[in-house]
Amino acid sequence: MRCLPIAFAYSDIQKMDKVSILQSKMTHHEDSASEACVIYNRIARRLLHGEELKSAIAAEIKNTQYDIDYSKEPDCPPSGYVVHTLKWVFYWLLNKDSFLDIMIGAVNMGNDSDTIAAIAGGLKGLEVGYGRIPYKDFLLNHKYLEELAEVLFEIRDKDTLAVKGNHADYLQEVVNVTHQIYELAERGDRPARMMNSLRENLFLYRASLSEGQVDFKKKYDKWWKVQIRFKRSKRLIDLGAQPLLSKMKYWLKLEAEHLNQIHQSIKLLKLVPTLELI
Repeated sequence: MRCLPIAFAYSDIQKMDKVSILQSKMTHHEDSASEACVIYNRIARRLLHGEELKSAIAAEIKNTQYDIDYSKEPDCPPSGYVVHTLKWVFYWLLNKDSFLDIMIGAVNMGNDSDTIAAIAGGLKGLEVGYGRIPYKDFLLNHKYLEELAEVLFEIRDKDTLAVKGNHADYLQEVVNVTHQIYELAERGDRPARMMNSLRENLFLYRASLSEGQVDFKKKYDKWWKVQIRFKRSKRLIDLGAQPLLSKMKYWLKLEAEHLNQIHQSIKLLKLVPTLELI
């Protein structure tokens, strides 16, 4: 149920399969769970390349335990067992055409129907597109989910190996963007685009760090503090309180500069105490 973002993050099929298995093994040690995640994300990958849902399912379940006759209900309960769950997912996806019909059919079965509906909804939603998902505006925190989707698109294929040699560049961009955010906030403008850029570069800087690096813990701890400052600052901006942010000059900007100093192993300056939000 949680593995779908992997198909978005990695275009290389071998990398996608590997990460799908690793994520599954974090909580489900059975090979059947890993197999289900790989099949699911491979179907998602086909959809991302424009293939029709039913043909994508048929191609990926061929010669697997899921290759059964879906013109009739699966001969298993809609339980939480992964094999049963995925068979029911395919049943609804192959027998109903609209997103709403699939959701209504899945959730009304009982037992582990929420899981089945969520998994089926992931693939059907991918096929129809976000704009055609009914009642999406009623989702809790749907604006935040939209922001996360944008970040996921931005970081596609930018995993740790891809950014190993660029950590200094990403960190410098964090500092530069932070200064631009304060300049905009002081003018009363809402720096939404700059906040998105800061979020991406903070992620990329963290991805570039490894535990074998000098002063890793010090760098990580400071990165985490900057990340927390970022989230709280973004909350102020979302509330239209950027003038308040502009008055808190030691809130985010100096933390970013401090992280830069730590990274470059420069003797740390004594910073003015930072303000704390209650």
